[in-house]
Amino acid sequence: MPKQKLSKTKQCLLLLAEQMKEQGDLWVNLMIGASHPLYKRTFFGGGTEAVRRRRHREAVRAYRQHIALLKRQQWIQLRHIGNTIQIALTTKGERIAFKEQMKNASSCKTNECIIVIFDIPEQEKIVRQEFRRLLKECGFKKLQQSVWMHQCAVLPFIQKFIQQTKSSEWIRAFRAIDVS
Repeated sequence: MPKQKLSKTKQCLLLLAEQMKEQGDLWVNLMIGASHPLYKRTFFGGGTEAVRRRRHREAVRAYRQHIALLKRQQWIQLRHIGNTIQIALTTKGERIAFKEQMKNASSCKTNECIIVIFDIPEQEKIVRQEFRRLLKECGFKKLQQSVWMHQCAVLPFIQKFIQQTKSSEWIRAFRAIDVS
């Protein structure tokens, strides 16, 4: 399955998620602010250095716009501490980042696939429906009502989901190899 082209806003969200994962922290500092003065000269007024500064300023402005959009969509929350701004993913933002990471996972080897089998009880009907919707949105193919397959390396994501939702008694995920 080919990787989908992500919008700049979703790319920004995934970068934030990766940074939080690397730091092992729920909040990361946003290092854009007073240290980046705005310059008015362009190439003719200040040469190539002025052009470089202008491009940098435009990149900072675009980044800020993406951050503002992520906040409006309630995918992140911001916290001001002194001269820095800290960012954290909301529950909604974590779900979106999780789905995008699964959608853009690398392909498995040619004869491998990931199989997910689940038996969620009738009392948990909403959980079962949401899980099926997640699998479908992430590119899984339905083999049977509770048996789904994917050609990409999404096993770590499924295992993380099972661990976070404490649903290991209902959901099993396997890496399958075609031996024919």
